[in-house]
Amino acid sequence: MSTRYTRRNPCPICGGHRDLPQHRGIRCYGYADDTGDYARCTRDELGGEIKQNDDGTYSHLLRGACRCGQQHGAAASKAAGSAVRDNAELVGTSSWRAYRPDGSFAIHRRWDYSDGRKSLAWFHPDGQASQNGEIRSTDKLYGLACLDRVRPALLVEGEKAADSLRAMVGDGYAVLATACGAPTVPDAEVLAYVAGKVGPDGLTIWADNDVQGAKQMEGCAVAVLAHNVAVRRVTWPDAPAHGDAADYCATHGKDELLALLEAAKPWNAGPVPPVVPGETAELLGQIESFVRRYVVLPHKDDYLIVALWILHAWAIDAFDVTPRLIASSPEPESGKTRLLEVIKVLIPQAVFSLNITAAAIYSFVGKGKRPLLFDEVDAVFSQKANDEGSEALRGILNGGYSRAATVIRVKMPGRIVEEFPVFAPAALATIGRLPNTIESRAITMRMQRRTDAEHVESFRERDARKAAVPILELVQQWAPASTATLREARPEMPESINDRAADILESLFAIADLAGEECAERARTAAVELMRDRLADEQSIGIQLLRAIHDGWVSIADPAKPDQVTTADLLAYLNHLDEYQFGSWNKGNGFHSRNLAAYLKQYALRSRGVRVADSTPKGYIRHDFKDAWSRYLKPIRHAATLPQHIRNANSYSDTGDVADVCVYGEEETEGIEDPARDVDISPSLSSLESATKSATAVRKLCPVGLVCSLMAPTGSAFCCGHPVEVDA
Repeated sequence: MSTRYTRRNPCPICGGHRDLPQHRGIRCYGYADDTGDYARCTRDELGGEIKQNDDGTYSHLLRGACRCGQQHGAAASKAAGSAVRDNAELVGTSSWRAYRPDGSFAIHRRWDYSDGRKSLAWFHPDGQASQNGEIRSTDKLYGLACLDRVRPALLVEGEKAADSLRAMVGDGYAVLATACGAPTVPDAEVLAYVAGKVGPDGLTIWADNDVQGAKQMEGCAVAVLAHNVAVRRVTWPDAPAHGDAADYCATHGKDELLALLEAAKPWNAGPVPPVVPGETAELLGQIESFVRRYVVLPHKDDYLIVALWILHAWAIDAFDVTPRLIASSPEPESGKTRLLEVIKVLIPQAVFSLNITAAAIYSFVGKGKRPLLFDEVDAVFSQKANDEGSEALRGILNGGYSRAATVIRVKMPGRIVEEFPVFAPAALATIGRLPNTIESRAITMRMQRRTDAEHVESFRERDARKAAVPILELVQQWAPASTATLREARPEMPESINDRAADILESLFAIADLAGEECAERARTAAVELMRDRLADEQSIGIQLLRAIHDGWVSIADPAKPDQVTTADLLAYLNHLDEYQFGSWNKGNGFHSRNLAAYLKQYALRSRGVRVADSTPKGYIRHDFKDAWSRYLKPIRHAATLPQHIRNANSYSDTGDVADVCVYGEEETEGIEDPARDVDISPSLSSLESATKSATAVRKLCPVGLVCSLMAPTGSAFCCGHPVEVDA
């Protein structure tokens, strides 16, 4: 609860309080901010450029330069009760500007206390403090603007060390400093910018003499080496524990410092060696075997897809799109959570959660594109879930598959608009289906419960982590060595993979191509199967409607006028299709004409008057549907690959008319080699004919998997748009 200023606790800005006698000064009706970072004062003449709050107060920043024009410093902070830490007084403050590659910056402030401790905080350029991690520390470096491709570049940990070096070496070096704290490594984009800006001497790195500092600088070195830039390491033989460049400058002279820098040894003898296909193939094989120990996936090549997804998460800096990996099942205990647990072991930096808010994702992703492993995500999108929260999460999962996507929020106070990056790999486990907008950006594994004949090892995380150590060691070597190659890769796509499906599969195919021809072929075959399953499972009502009308047109239309159907006949047909459940609409009364019109209107399809005998009821013309069918009803199998006997065995001599029904568009198939011609596609056409008395049987026996016309008069049926005569 906010505390009003009193005689014992006066306002740190004006010194007044609400009980101050008028003859002794001006009263202040302000109060201390709950965070301790601001003091709210009611004195108008002291407000400066601070915008007045709704309650008539002015929020003065207690730490650093306030927008009122004053730096209130330790006295104000102490009065607010926020600068005294265990009886340690504030003895000094420092401020630095850390720049991003785009030229924008944030202010990094440091407070030093009399007991040797320090505190740090980020501020916006206008002086407003960062809240809830909205300013990231990994997307910027101190001194980034000084790179000029002429002077040698020197990278150290912390702004204080950089300032000490600059004071000693002058303009001889372009001195940079990390501002994110060890062992966190700056973003790959920032280090890539450094690699492109350093001069011919490359980059010299000076790590603090502790484990955390060494880890940070090692990560920086590996990222820069991936761009074929030389990296050297400064070695201070007599460095004390936690000693850094600032400590060296305090105890040594300029000549000694320059000699130490000149003696820096190469971090690596040369650029990172390229990855050979055998190394990637071996690594994928080890990951497949590891996953297979604990999880049963629907198809044998699904293990390869999971292995590729894991490697893509390690090399995420090479890609602009990341596919969501969805493990779904109709029932619990189907291995979904176990799959996420195994992935977590192989990607230790991933965030595993059963419940996470949109704000938390901003923070985790902002700290370095950490993969998200989200279990029981179906609960978020259930009817009982909070609508606002689920929509926010849906937006992040939808947009976060692309590097270009950001989430925009307004920060208070000050109404400052901020962009939050949300690009990060994500694996989701769900019972049932997820929203189409998420599934269209995903690779989906349809999990099932294991049978008695399917055996896996018991999963104990501590044992699994030990078993995964050799794999992780290989991955940590493979990722930086592969990033540059993968960034330039443009893998070839199968004919049936295009648009968004091609975007989400590009990263997996690029890695598969690194592993050699056999792995590349397996990956494409498995991906095509997964995409085919997704097309067959399309849940959009509009797509279902277009498909049902396409498949049943010949059955609905009057043979005398095959190019038109009445709305009444079309509704009667739709409401009797059990597989689409249109008949259950409107409390069991079925699809109405207004429902039909509303959904078809989305595809620029409208009813018109059609001539039937002496009347003109409302109906639809087949020609109007051709554009929508060609755009939205992508065939599960391309027309050119239809089995030869299906394409030729029909009583129509007008093949162009047949193509209008069979193919969702007007693709040319004549003269194209048929890869399925030599494949045994039992049952034969005769067995298909004998089964057409049952509409369901016709669908199941269709050898190409297309959705066929099922509502046929006695004695005839249609398979893939071709009439098939049936004996009564």
